[in-house]
Amino acid sequence: MTTYSHSRLETYENCPFRYKLQYIDRVKRGSEGIEAFVGTCVHGVLERLYRDLRLCKAYTLPELLDLYRETWEKGFHEEITITRPGFTYENYFDFGQKCLTNYFQRYQPFDQAVTLATELKVNFALDADGRYRVTGFIDRLDQRADGAYEVHDYKTAASPPDEAKLRTSRQLG
Repeated sequence: MTTYSHSRLETYENCPFRYKLQYIDRVKRGSEGIEAFVGTCVHGVLERLYRDLRLCKAYTLPELLDLYRETWEKGFHEEITITRPGFTYENYFDFGQKCLTNYFQRYQPFDQAVTLATELKVNFALDADGRYRVTGFIDRLDQRADGAYEVHDYKTAASPPDEAKLRTSRQLG
């Protein structure tokens, strides 16, 4: 059975050789880009925010930012690289804090819907025989008061994609 994910397909589209090294030969990369690290930190904090809200634990903005700092410090390692000239780790740390602050101010008290799951693994067949499958994770699955489901995918890109790109996105689709 062949299983695909957005990440695997995107890696192959960008560079078949990188796909081979990463997914077939399983060669481990020594470095991690700072943008991915910031995204992982912010994502982890938001996952904890909603997971803890399900148990009636609410965070203030200072508590959330403290959690971000703890997550950053715990996960930071020497192989994290910056490729943009003139930027520092502090610039990226501050950017992550800004993402969380903006999110908090926009959505607090976080009661727009009921959170059903965080980091929900999905796996479904592309063909009737189940020989080809797609797998991935939903960052957060909510259900609104009207019964509709919402799938949330956290992004920390400095500039979000435009509407046309969102509509054609394999991952978001």
